[in-house]
Amino acid sequence: MQLSVIRHSGLETSSSVETSLRQPVFNGRGDIGLSVFRTYFYDSVDFDSSINRLVNRNEAVAWGSELTGSWSLDDAFTFGGHVTFVDTDIRDDQDELRNRPKWRGGIDLRWTEIRGVTLSGQALYVGRVLDSSIPTGDRALSDYTRFDVAASWRFADGWDLGLAVDNIFDNRYEEAVGFQAPGILPRMSLKVVF
Repeated sequence: MQLSVIRHSGLETSSSVETSLRQPVFNGRGDIGLSVFRTYFYDSVDFDSSINRLVNRNEAVAWGSELTGSWSLDDAFTFGGHVTFVDTDIRDDQDELRNRPKWRGGIDLRWTEIRGVTLSGQALYVGRVLDSSIPTGDRALSDYTRFDVAASWRFADGWDLGLAVDNIFDNRYEEAVGFQAPGILPRMSLKVVF
């Protein structure tokens, strides 16, 4: 169990309690973890779209849990996943905190059969969130799922060449009001370690 009190500059403070359990499975080739948490925020800064200004929230509470798992099928293939639920509540107020999805989850796969080459894929789900802007006021942004793939090649000691494609299926979604996801986004990188 972990208990922490965090003090920020100004008057904003928070305190949290978290309990985590982790259990090896599949003869040690995998594990399952569960965390449960509750966090209190005092005098936190938030935006109130009804008056178009920043306000202090006397007390807000966030509680939830996260389930994680990983599994190595063999020395070359690994699989992982996570699901997170978080519920927030502003005490003595009907408003909802912005940009905090209740549900988030994903899976990732990694394959390293060929020496020096790593192939990976990831799927990420983000649930509905409340956001706001001055022209639109409060707006619920739809949930979305995004798929990314990547490959890297260590062609010499300290030299890695990478290629990644984010949002490979060109899913349309907004992470903030008025800002559409860029669509399919290819990236190339060269990493040198001295």
